[in-house]
Amino acid sequence: MKRVLFLVLLASLGCGSSESSPPPTSDQVPLDQITLHVSVRSNGEAALVMVNLSSQQNSLVYLGEGDRLVARAGAASAELVSFGYQRGVLLSTNATTLDVVLERGAARGVAHVTLPPAFGLDGPTELPRRSPLTVRWGPIDPAGKAPGLRIESDCVSAVVRVPSIDSGSYTFDPADFILRTPGSCIAMLTAARTDASLKPTFEGLAGAKSSGSQVRTLTFRIDP
Repeated sequence: MKRVLFLVLLASLGCGSSESSPPPTSDQVPLDQITLHVSVRSNGEAALVMVNLSSQQNSLVYLGEGDRLVARAGAASAELVSFGYQRGVLLSTNATTLDVVLERGAARGVAHVTLPPAFGLDGPTELPRRSPLTVRWGPIDPAGKAPGLRIESDCVSAVVRVPSIDSGSYTFDPADFILRTPGSCIAMLTAARTDASLKPTFEGLAGAKSSGSQVRTLTFRIDP
């Protein structure tokens, strides 16, 4: 189920190109003129790694024949496969740092990517509709950035909260839940910790850019 949820993200990740002429392939561009754009979304068990390339002259570069993109984290390693103009892979790892390597024969360029701190998520499995909902996570982010919280279900309207500080818990008031349909239903709470200030380092490339997030989910039943 988690693998399916990650693959659904493929439709929304990345950015398109409006160039009228076909983009060049990476094997036509020196490694030190290529920038790797890396997106990583981890659930603590696996990381969805998506990559696209650009050059100093082109906003989009396709991976060429003979070039390979590989994601590595500790002992885990996998080659990225094509998803349109992007490359991606679901890497089995709980690591918070990983490398994306552009290999060209014996030469290579590497982007070293750091994710936000990992965390665990805990909360009730059942919730009376008129009761507050308290969720807890940890460890707390040393930088004090709390995860964004979102609750979705069929019987109440979506609720989104972004705590101003990371206290390790948050309580939803019963008034936060706006009734859509009567009866019991299953709800999913998603907690996502994202930090845009984490910059990748790189070797043998023109540059590297990254976005990363730690995402945890909690499923519970809302009762009348």
